[in-house]
Amino acid sequence: MEETVEEFENSVDENLVNFAQKVRDKAFKYPSKRNYSLGPVSERGSSDIHNLTGVDVSGYEHILKGSTVEHIENRHGENGTADRSMADVNDIGRMKYVIDKYDNIELLRGDDGELVLSSEFRDSKNKQAPTVRYQKRVNGTYYVIEAVPDSKAMKLQIVSAYMSSAKRQGRASAALVRGEPRSLQVQLPHAATPTDNVINSQEKVNTQDGNLPQQPESEAL
Repeated sequence: MEETVEEFENSVDENLVNFAQKVRDKAFKYPSKRNYSLGPVSERGSSDIHNLTGVDVSGYEHILKGSTVEHIENRHGENGTADRSMADVNDIGRMKYVIDKYDNIELLRGDDGELVLSSEFRDSKNKQAPTVRYQKRVNGTYYVIEAVPDSKAMKLQIVSAYMSSAKRQGRASAALVRGEPRSLQVQLPHAATPTDNVINSQEKVNTQDGNLPQQPESEAL
């Protein structure tokens, strides 16, 4: 566990932190039109997601929207309505580590056992995308929720992330898991188009959005 904790602490993607901090600082006029690529889906992730959802995500990449960073801040940031588990912006920078080295991945289901579908992200047939949840135990548990749309855009879309400390691993974390998915179905705006400006992990974040049309902001889950 100590080695894993050290790896986790050292896994910060500084460019991702820079992107998240700019969203927090409201440097982007239209954060819903700004995206950050966390890189391609791993072979392991592609296999597991295909087994869970039936969607072939070979060649897909993981995408984090600026509006999702806003959601994480509103829900789990310094003044989060659910908790403050993501108050440290560096924890957002550790998201790729969690996705690449997850302990478990599962289909997200509600309290009634039904699959939780994303109203924001849809497949090529305009059907709501299924969602999966990654888990990584590092002195507690780090969760990442991602939508899996089967579309030509070939993008897996992160929709939330939060942490549960070891002390809160029982009842409190269970409440988080129950509470988070339900609002994925009703509170997120429609998906951005494949023409969104995507920033990969090797590029600098551009604070200028240009003359882009207004998009609805995500409400806190």
